[in-house]
Amino acid sequence: MKQLSMHTLYILLVSMSLSAQNHLHVVNSSGGELAKLESNTGFPHMVFSNDHGDIARIGLSQTQNTAAPNDDDLLIKGLTPFSKIRMEVGDGTGSGVITMNPTSNTNSAIIGALVGINSNSPSAPLTVSSVQGGVTTEFRTNESETFVIWTSDAGNIQRGYAGFFDDPNNVLLKTNFRIGTTSQNSNGALDFRTNDLNRMTIKNTGQVFIGDFSDFPATVVGAPESLNICGNVRTSGSFIANAFSCSSDLRFKKDITSIDNALQDVMNLNGVSYKWKTEKFTKRGFTEDKQIGLIAQEVEDVIPELVHTATDGYKSIDYQSLSAVLIEAIKEQQKTIEALEKRLTALEK
Repeated sequence: MKQLSMHTLYILLVSMSLSAQNHLHVVNSSGGELAKLESNTGFPHMVFSNDHGDIARIGLSQTQNTAAPNDDDLLIKGLTPFSKIRMEVGDGTGSGVITMNPTSNTNSAIIGALVGINSNSPSAPLTVSSVQGGVTTEFRTNESETFVIWTSDAGNIQRGYAGFFDDPNNVLLKTNFRIGTTSQNSNGALDFRTNDLNRMTIKNTGQVFIGDFSDFPATVVGAPESLNICGNVRTSGSFIANAFSCSSDLRFKKDITSIDNALQDVMNLNGVSYKWKTEKFTKRGFTEDKQIGLIAQEVEDVIPELVHTATDGYKSIDYQSLSAVLIEAIKEQQKTIEALEKRLTALEK
């Protein structure tokens, strides 16, 4: 079954006799092949044993590549349920290691491998530890595409991907990083989390939810807009849209009362023009353009419900709600006008 060349065998015998401390010491000063395990049929291999029994095997194995059935595999195999395979580099005082652990399940039908790089006891299919900090993993390619695909069902269904892709319809996408779900995962959404809590979700139909997805009412989830936000929004620039709409359904409201003395409140407000202090507040996104509006502190003294104070102490005005005050002020003014018209009519008779 196994054949060694006579030259190599002679060297083995001489080395064994001269190196008593080694059971096998092979030296070939001229270089070249030192030993050969050969089998005309089957798959030659070596088994490593000690007083614990057969521990490991190295040899050839039938290839699983149907496209190259004669290209047999080199098999390094542990023969006990929990034996590891370790490969080390370094001088022993500080070494790099690649470790292959079996999973804790001893059922040979479902046992798997846990691989660790610079990890002696990996607990996941791949554990990578950077011993000097910095880059832990790098994906390289000589082409313009490089990406990772996540699959399920033994690799039969592609669920999601991340990386750089070529797209013949858009040359810019060759340099854009793309992350997403596949057409085979047609109901899958993108879920972004921090502190293990949902912060943003992109549904499979494209609608974006910012905030914990579970906080959105069922009516919004069932018929969402393109962008749905649960919480307050702050922008350092302009907010431009074709229209604005605020929730105002009667069914949402309670303790409804009329606005009294609206005209007097409006008379106590002062419309002003101004410019932003862009040199002082450089990160607020203020422009150099001339502005028209109100002063929040003045409005707060008159109609405090229209003013919001942020956690940093700076104030803002709800200009949209101011329209309700203006409506009631106009109505009060109109009553005054109508009363004066009646008096004028009476004087003219």
